[in-house]
Amino acid sequence: LHRVDRRQRQMCIRDRIKRVAMKKDVLFLKPYISETIWGGKKLEEYGYECPYEKNAEAWLVSAIENKCSLITNENNMTLLDYYNQNRDFFNNFKGDYPLLVKVIDANDDLSIQVHPDNKYAKEKHNKFGKWESWYVLDCKNNGNIVYGHKAKNKNELVSLIENKKWKDLIIEREIKRGDVIDVPPGTIHAIKSSTLIFELQQSSDVTYRLYDYERLSKDGKPRELHLSDSINMIYYPQDNLKISNNTNNNEILSNPFYKLYKIINDGEQKYCFKNAHWIQATVIDGVGKLNEYDIKKGTTFLVKHNKEFILKGSLTVLISFVPKN
Repeated sequence: LHRVDRRQRQMCIRDRIKRVAMKKDVLFLKPYISETIWGGKKLEEYGYECPYEKNAEAWLVSAIENKCSLITNENNMTLLDYYNQNRDFFNNFKGDYPLLVKVIDANDDLSIQVHPDNKYAKEKHNKFGKWESWYVLDCKNNGNIVYGHKAKNKNELVSLIENKKWKDLIIEREIKRGDVIDVPPGTIHAIKSSTLIFELQQSSDVTYRLYDYERLSKDGKPRELHLSDSINMIYYPQDNLKISNNTNNNEILSNPFYKLYKIINDGEQKYCFKNAHWIQATVIDGVGKLNEYDIKKGTTFLVKHNKEFILKGSLTVLISFVPKN
């Protein structure tokens, strides 16, 4: 019996060692796909499955319950479960998973929206607020977005909304490929038709619709609006917002919640983001390798805290992360 017990203990030790050795430094993700009335089929260009007639969003990095991305090299475990069970991968980050990454196919105009900040969202919904940012992957010639408003104060804002004078209220701005747009809470904004957007945001699904072109949902009823919440959040002035277009191989956006880098990789290069708790990455162009793994346009992966990784080939990659304080 003693020999059997010792043999069992040795087997258990070997199993534990094996499990530790199998801990991964890189996770590959499969997106959750959402269906919405303004979606299309362009997500297929990035290799994502399009099960619907109108595929709106690929949630590339999502730990939102029932809308999670799946970890393909961890038996399709949800990112939410993996995050909760393997905090060491994420530098023992405290709290809920903080970020959400999407590719958005706007085959039609999205509703004109406003998002709450952390304080408002916590008090009303017990969720994160929603600071988001866009990188324009593709758009039609002379494409545009709704970005900001012309109202000077709350009274003017309310008057324009009540009288449905949307053209007098909203500001439309031209966009082109590679544009970077930061959308703080309280900003009036909307993605317009024929636009493909990479969206990085706080991990929140709270959105307030300000206006939706009188469209009807699939059940034939008008889509819900959130006028009161929108008015409570909108700030002034909002006619001075800037769009940037940084073609360099470096940081292209930074705000209080995350950073966004664009890597233009040529040949074989080694990377390590020591100021990140962990990194999230999506290949937006090219074919190559991540360490020994084949990657291509549309591949999304996470790299463990403080781990080096090697990219080989001609690749353009968007990398996002929560910086260390």
